[in-house]
Amino acid sequence: MKKITKTQIDKYIDKRASCQVLGCLMKDSSLIKLNKYKFNSEDFPLGLHRITYVTIHNLLLTKIENIKIADIETYLHNNNPQYYNMIFDNEKNLEWLNKIIEDANIDNFQYYYDILRKMSLMRSYLSQGIDVSDLLDIDAIDPKIIEEQKERFNHMSVAEIQRYFDKKNIIAKKNFSIKDKSDYRKSGDDADELWERLQTEPAYGFNLESKYLNTIIRGALNGKFIVETRDTGKGKSRVAIKRLVDICSPYLWDFKSHDFVSNINGQDNAGLYIGTELELLDEIEPMFWSFISGVEEDKIIEQTLNTEEFDRVMKAKEISKKMKIFQENEPNYDLTYLWNTVERYKNEFNIAMVSVDYLELTSGVIAEYAQMVRGLNIREDLVLAALSDNCKQIAKQFNIPFFGYTQTTDEARRDYTVRDQRAVKGSRSLINKADVGITTFEPTQKEMKLIEPIIKKKMGIIKKENMPNLIYNIYKNRGGKIHDVKIWLNQNLGNMYTQDMFCTNKNYNPINIDQKIIQINKEDASYE
Repeated sequence: MKKITKTQIDKYIDKRASCQVLGCLMKDSSLIKLNKYKFNSEDFPLGLHRITYVTIHNLLLTKIENIKIADIETYLHNNNPQYYNMIFDNEKNLEWLNKIIEDANIDNFQYYYDILRKMSLMRSYLSQGIDVSDLLDIDAIDPKIIEEQKERFNHMSVAEIQRYFDKKNIIAKKNFSIKDKSDYRKSGDDADELWERLQTEPAYGFNLESKYLNTIIRGALNGKFIVETRDTGKGKSRVAIKRLVDICSPYLWDFKSHDFVSNINGQDNAGLYIGTELELLDEIEPMFWSFISGVEEDKIIEQTLNTEEFDRVMKAKEISKKMKIFQENEPNYDLTYLWNTVERYKNEFNIAMVSVDYLELTSGVIAEYAQMVRGLNIREDLVLAALSDNCKQIAKQFNIPFFGYTQTTDEARRDYTVRDQRAVKGSRSLINKADVGITTFEPTQKEMKLIEPIIKKKMGIIKKENMPNLIYNIYKNRGGKIHDVKIWLNQNLGNMYTQDMFCTNKNYNPINIDQKIIQINKEDASYE
């Protein structure tokens, strides 16, 4: 690899952007406190610029609101005399400091901030030996190339630049990666080992909220891609988070023993939630407390808890701090983002499950697909098919269950017979690579009429207040012997407590299915 020198790296410095940002920070110090803007000293590689930034940053820690030159002078005099002399004993440097404040334009801060951070990122890549010239070649001679590169670079965000280089890395890895042993074999290879493993370790994954679902799809199995479509207002995001809690929380409230118990799925699992809509703190954290404690979320939000519920939520809050569910919010994800994000959390935290809420045609996915097919006809179904294929490959590559959630079609809302892939909003091709396909709807009056004989027969078991209020329709179950089945259950959307009722086939005739609790070999524990 050709060595990249400091001289080459230093060409990726925009002095004007640096001066504008520093001047604006002095004029309005609140800018540095906003979560919207991120800074570090590497953004200001020039000596005088870096000294000024570090001084501004340290002055803000002392609660000074509006920074004047006198504040900088006092701070450097008391803390860094050599830097004080560099600026205030040098008429040229002092004139520069006055001028950047005078020229700073707060209205253009965002523009110059973006340039500063993008150039900082480019220098970071260069310092790691990564060639960036195909995106922005400072030494380019051809005016046409210079104009095209600058036009493209100016319209890219920091995140888009990161994805550009991430994408190149993924392509390189795909082109030169050694195939996993599971991708090729001869008949009979490792057959004896497989037979022994099947006898001692049946192929089941983590326990889910329904014991019927555990039996039918064998739990949350590693390497499986599960797509669930939920009607509006029926807890799409909530079930995505609930399943992560059920797998990752070390302790959960048990409604039978009325106490916190060790999670049957294990004590040290980690999971990843990729969302597109919810606020990561204000909307998701209360769900964690609710699903761990069994206390309905509305009571937590409205603070209408009785003493016993208050104690449970306080314990749940502490358990949540120990729980390892990592959350990312990216409304405009693309395939590269999904691959890189899952890979990062798998490598760093060994995540056991990922949930994407929700699978859809983002502009990022469309743009990436357009680049892949190089201007050929871009059809919605083909783009979603590519998304489906990549989700399955991610599940397989990182050996984790991958749950993706979608919205429903208007047709499915109108017609209770549409409870298969026709209910998936966008395209049926999204289900192409899915191992399991589930649609979840509230039973219609016609459906309740159809199961009246079953309800009457079970009324001694089913309490009137716990009548079925949701149906899991399992229409695809690759590798499973049970499919086209409906699980009737009662699910409290307030705390996601789920009670299995019974199962029917697609014609609403009762069928007998075992309710399985998957035994996972984890050390037992109790909540202290």
